[in-house]
Amino acid sequence: MSQASSVVGQKSFINLKADLQVNAPSGVVFTSGFVQCNKKFVQNEQQNEITGASPTYTPDFQEGNIVTIDLSANGTINAPTNSGKGVYYFRVVQDAVGSRTLTWNVAYVWAGGSAPTLTTTANKVDIFMVVVASNIFYCSVIGQNY
Repeated sequence: MSQASSVVGQKSFINLKADLQVNAPSGVVFTSGFVQCNKKFVQNEQQNEITGASPTYTPDFQEGNIVTIDLSANGTINAPTNSGKGVYYFRVVQDAVGSRTLTWNVAYVWAGGSAPTLTTTANKVDIFMVVVASNIFYCSVIGQNY
């Protein structure tokens, strides 16, 4: 590894030829410039099921940014826990019966003012995006009836 300059305002370059792990509990602040990463961004998926015995689900955004929900009953999505700024995706899958509905907590703010109607055809998939900024969950449809 090369050494970065400690002089404020002087450009520095650090070339790493090994794995880098940053442990910064307080965060890392870059006042200018950029960080480039040539590695694939790993997204974590949460797999969940809404059933008659368990009709509500509370996403934990710390567990992953892709939330798959298999519906085998009508259900409710509660406001998420551990939400930070970011983009999260919900993949909602109908079971072989279909006709399942989903109610979203009022914390989710939908474009147009109301949550969309799910595709209720058996085995079909709807995908939604949630952008979290300032503790507001901005929601939109990515696609339906896959």
